[in-house]
Amino acid sequence: MKKLEIAHSKINPKLFRKAPSTMKELSLSTVTDLNGNILSSRHFLNHTDYFNHLEVLSLKSQHINDAKLSIIAQMEGIKILNLSNNQITGKGFKKIAYMKNLEELDLSENQVGCLGSHELTPSSTIRRSFSRIMSSEMQMRTPLPKYKGSQNLDLSFNQIGDLGGSLLLALGIIRLNLAKNRIGDLGVSHLAHMQGILHFNLSFNQIGEVGAASLSHMLSITSLNLSKNNIEDAEAAHLAQMKEVTDLDLSFNQIEDLGATHLAQLQNLTLLNLVCNQIGDLGASHLAHMEKITNLDLSCNLIGDVGATHLAHRRKLRALDLSYNPIGYVGVKQIAHRLRITNLGLAGNQIGDLGAGLIAQLHGITRLNLCDNQIGIRGVSPIAHKFFKNIIIIGIIKHKRVLDFQSSFYKTEFV
Repeated sequence: MKKLEIAHSKINPKLFRKAPSTMKELSLSTVTDLNGNILSSRHFLNHTDYFNHLEVLSLKSQHINDAKLSIIAQMEGIKILNLSNNQITGKGFKKIAYMKNLEELDLSENQVGCLGSHELTPSSTIRRSFSRIMSSEMQMRTPLPKYKGSQNLDLSFNQIGDLGGSLLLALGIIRLNLAKNRIGDLGVSHLAHMQGILHFNLSFNQIGEVGAASLSHMLSITSLNLSKNNIEDAEAAHLAQMKEVTDLDLSFNQIEDLGATHLAQLQNLTLLNLVCNQIGDLGASHLAHMEKITNLDLSCNLIGDVGATHLAHRRKLRALDLSYNPIGYVGVKQIAHRLRITNLGLAGNQIGDLGAGLIAQLHGITRLNLCDNQIGIRGVSPIAHKFFKNIIIIGIIKHKRVLDFQSSFYKTEFV
């Protein structure tokens, strides 16, 4: 046995004494003994044959606190360590930062808090690599410039605060997740001095214009997530200076047409998420000039037929979501006649049966969302007959007769 994975179960702790020394991976998530008590580290680590042979250890939601990290820190073979959603503080972080062979570390959803100099030092072996492994796309796009390993750190949901990230500067991190940490503008001003970072998640951190201005100097970033911050048009103007960004998430902010005009200057963007902003037809017309964009989400904005017409001219688009905008028959007609797309979201618009008939003319669609569009059986029929072999249709109508068009080849979800 090479791997043991148990989640949300009650087991007899004696099971671990029988596991062979050849086991390389152990994953536990909310596992209790037969009496319903969360298993302690002594149950699955003390006096086990695999203690010094494990390379991957995942202990999600196992009530791991600082005191229980001492035994984990002694495990010489660990390369990947996931301790998310536990009770680890900055003091505990220090205990595992010096593990000899550690390559990837996930401490999201803990209580690390503000990182003082006594918890993190530049000499720590943790500089080599942190947290969740980078996607294969990121690995192919940019080689690691300094160290071996993935150099990734996930400290999301840890209440680090505006000064807590300053000690991360010397660690050579390439991928950093600080989502929901109360970083704020002051914290970003410290983090902006980091060199070589490629992927940065700062969602849900109360970042405004000062923070956006600081981020604009981090010219190495290729992927940036600023969802759920205080980004408006002025902030978007600063972000437009980050010319190397290819993946940008600005969902749930307050960006209007002027801000969209600024963002349209980012001509290297391939993925752009602007869900739940205040962008109208004018902003959409400027975004339509982005040459390399392939995935664009503008759901929950103010885009009508005029904006949809402009976007329909962007032939490289493969995924477009315009759900919950005031788009009608005219806009749908342009989309149906011009786009060559695989993923289309038009939920919550004003399409009706006639618009649905136009959508049926599209070629290559594999995922389609038309819910909340007042589409009746006349609109469903041409879509079902055109796409029934290879499409996922999400919630077209709330009507029992739609079941007549179901096939074993596709899935229909009703909302």
